[in-house]
Amino acid sequence: AVRIHDHQRCQNRVREYMALAPTLEYRSIVKCHGVQTERGYSRLLYDLMTSPLSGFQTHDMEILSHIADNILFGLQYLRKKNIVFKFLSPSNIFYDDADMAFKIGDVGAPKDLLFDLDCQPVPNVEAERYVAPELLSYMVRLSVEGVENWDVWSLGMCLLEFYLGKFPIDYDKRKDTKGVSLPFFMAGMPNPPRAPPEAWPPFRHFIELCLQRSPADRASVDQLLSHEFVLTFDFEHQEGKGKNEGDRLD
Repeated sequence: AVRIHDHQRCQNRVREYMALAPTLEYRSIVKCHGVQTERGYSRLLYDLMTSPLSGFQTHDMEILSHIADNILFGLQYLRKKNIVFKFLSPSNIFYDDADMAFKIGDVGAPKDLLFDLDCQPVPNVEAERYVAPELLSYMVRLSVEGVENWDVWSLGMCLLEFYLGKFPIDYDKRKDTKGVSLPFFMAGMPNPPRAPPEAWPPFRHFIELCLQRSPADRASVDQLLSHEFVLTFDFEHQEGKGKNEGDRLD
């Protein structure tokens, strides 16, 4: 949902953005069919999908590569529409049996809208855990305009969670974090999470390229699409990808 604030400028900008959503047509994007507005909130109406990948786990590198391949192409498509996905998380990644594709279940927001604090998309609490460190505070947000790889961090966090079967950052507000909230803890975290040493080396390197604290050091979507982890498996025109026995996608 996107909150429509009272002043006219914000109303016009958000409505322009929401009018764009139903025009997006891509295999890795869940189709949006229209907009519903009620009591000051506007909701985008998407195709009905099965459960998202929240809680999903696998060590199968072909499945993880398939997820990365599909989502990266979706992010690349959105960039061409001047859209950067800020709140990518397991809760908005879906598997579509009909298309045999992993899909992004939201369309993000135009880049300039992300820095307009009067017209902010409303994330769910779970999605905020996957936001890039440089976007976790107001002052930091203002210093990174023009950077376009926030969603690369989020993708790396999602893939690592799918491999580990848990959120990649050890966080216990009662014990080791001096009572600070998770966003503040992540913003000050000196070392980003990494894939364990027993994981396939191309996967470990891919995760390392995604989870760089500095946006300047983080890989771009185009660079990741050329990575060995993505290119090793050929997904085009293949049947049943992501359906290995023991790995539940629903």
